[in-house]
Amino acid sequence: MDPTALLHLSGHIDEGICLCEVITRTPADFRFLSVNDAFTRVSGLGDPVGHSLRDLMPVNDDSWVRQVVDTVLSGTPRRLRLGSMAQGRVLDAFVVPLARPGRFIAQFRDAIAEEELKAAHASALQQSGSLLDELNHRVMNSLGIISAIISMEVRATGSDQDVSPLRRVGQRVRAVADLYKTLNAGTSVTEVCVGKYIRQIVDNVFDSIGQTQGIQVETDIIALRISSRLAAPLGLMVNELVTNALKYAFSDGREGTIRVSLENRDALLCLTVADNGNGMDGASTPKSGAGRNLVQAFATQIDGHVSTSSSEEGTVVTVIFPKG
Repeated sequence: MDPTALLHLSGHIDEGICLCEVITRTPADFRFLSVNDAFTRVSGLGDPVGHSLRDLMPVNDDSWVRQVVDTVLSGTPRRLRLGSMAQGRVLDAFVVPLARPGRFIAQFRDAIAEEELKAAHASALQQSGSLLDELNHRVMNSLGIISAIISMEVRATGSDQDVSPLRRVGQRVRAVADLYKTLNAGTSVTEVCVGKYIRQIVDNVFDSIGQTQGIQVETDIIALRISSRLAAPLGLMVNELVTNALKYAFSDGREGTIRVSLENRDALLCLTVADNGNGMDGASTPKSGAGRNLVQAFATQIDGHVSTSSSEEGTVVTVIFPKG
């Protein structure tokens, strides 16, 4: 079809369409040969036919003009984003070179509203990120205060039997505080590096228990970032399981190893805490099962399944849960 006839057929569409020819490559310029009715409204150029682009408007930054000319001379159609928010006009253009050398048809669409929407969306994301970062920081500070109060109560309590529950509560508070500390230190306020996070919790448990001589810990954590929604219950489960292993698996004074691993299983994650201690049938095994109940409760929060096996060679607790 003749390009001029095509322009007449496009007289009732919203996009601006023009038939042009390249005048010079340096400086880049082209002349308008024909335009449809919508072109003036979309481009802002009045009565362009017969005039070159540089005749109609000042070109302070001609990079986008060069893009058009280079596309035409290449012979390959191309979609371009022309102008900028700073210039007050952004056009989405599709440039199609024609068989006659230097001639082309271009379709223009006003994209300023789209760019404004993108800018508003980016600003909203930045603002919400800043607010979430501030919230995380305040929560971390509050948990730090609670942990300090618990530590004061531990020091003020004389009986070891009375101190033990306080220490367990303090460890759980620190496990949650570790999450917010990791969030604040990272590049994201919604995700954490799971390896760093879990190792930090394990180290804190060992420091809190104190009497860990002869007990080694090994970690094998996949390189993965997980959401804070998963990280909180996961960290609390690690805290409970490692604490139980330290307190009860080696109560007869034997040396041993606690292994903490997190691995992929297709669409699932598998947390394993294993020890080579004296198993769960010994006299030292806690009768209340509060720690096990908490692990089950935290697993339920993330649609996880808990399984436990124990023998004279030690105990293995596995928690399988979805990644998302």
